[in-house]
Amino acid sequence: MFHGSLYRTRSKELGCWVHLCPDCHHALHNTNSRLDKYLKEITQKEAMHHYKWSTEDFRKRFGKNYLEE
Repeated sequence: MFHGSLYRTRSKELGCWVHLCPDCHHALHNTNSRLDKYLKEITQKEAMHHYKWSTEDFRKRFGKNYLEE
């Protein structure tokens, strides 16, 4: 769910990914995509809950807190 080679690898390792149809995948990469923002927020919340991470723990792994935006 999180872009870039480093974060993509971490996303896969930690289960932070979603299945998307081709149209939704394309929409996800559009500038200012509401879908991208929404999925990142949900994925962060779920990862923090699952792994018992604080916001800072998440930020250390993925470089950003997507819940602040």
